[in-house]
Amino acid sequence: MAEYSVWISVERTELLYLAVAAGMLARTGNSACRSSLSKMAGEDEAGRAMATVGVAQAVGGFFGPLFDFVYNATLTWHAGFVYCLASLLDCISGESKFC
Repeated sequence: MAEYSVWISVERTELLYLAVAAGMLARTGNSACRSSLSKMAGEDEAGRAMATVGVAQAVGGFFGPLFDFVYNATLTWHAGFVYCLASLLDCISGESKFC
């Protein structure tokens, strides 16, 4: 969420590096999620649990083109709108700890 907050207001290329730095620790959530899931699932269910996470991540990858379309459609109006939308979706999904 902190990463999106910086991306929303970026007007210079140098600030993109700040956005990446702000979101660097947020990217560690995937490894922590898989680690916790492997400890909660039994030995016979660990494979199914990891496969479910993998499928969810693959399905999530299909939304990239949708964000490209939204970005191109709102570029002249507000270049950071797509990041506002991503931040909102993070809040709705419960992914963000700031909402």
